[in-house]
Amino acid sequence: MFDCRHTMHAASRLSSHVLAECATRERFALGIIDVDPLFQPILEGYSLTVSGLVALKANHYRSQIQPKQVFDIVSNVSKNPMIEIQSTFALIDRYGSVEKAMVVPCCMVVGLAYEWLASDPRYISIGSDPAVQFLRHLRNAAFHGNQFNMRADLFDPATGQLKKKASWRSIELLPSHNGTAPFFKLLEAGDPLWLLHDITQLLKST
Repeated sequence: MFDCRHTMHAASRLSSHVLAECATRERFALGIIDVDPLFQPILEGYSLTVSGLVALKANHYRSQIQPKQVFDIVSNVSKNPMIEIQSTFALIDRYGSVEKAMVVPCCMVVGLAYEWLASDPRYISIGSDPAVQFLRHLRNAAFHGNQFNMRADLFDPATGQLKKKASWRSIELLPSHNGTAPFFKLLEAGDPLWLLHDITQLLKST
């Protein structure tokens, strides 16, 4: 169980898809994300970067997490917190805005998560699940400049739909998504955390 009430809390709340469920699903309201140890190293770096971006530059979220909190968070996981914070600023400077910079950790986490999952022996049991297929297409999008790149042979000629259904919660990938950006046209910064939470539940069932 990965407690996101510290580093993960701000990032996990950046998901309107999941926050809509908070009233009826207590574990989401508490901000507890259950992730398989396979994903833990990826999520630590991801959440640190996203939390830093949110706290240091995004005024809209300052009520949720403040710069001093980020310093305290980073101090708990890094021997050089100021270097980590400066790296966050450098990311923003390179891409020109918080929104564009936020795409980088989002693409990183879905790309690495799928690669690591696909190399895990348990993948054979869950690889065809729609949520895993959704992650697969996110991985491909991440490696194609944040753009869905679904080949023609992946679609059923008779129906025009993907041969292997790719969906997560209320979102299903359709032919119309091809060529569009998953971040942040379809998904938000907190969504990768919850996607991996859901895939963890699949892994537990194997």
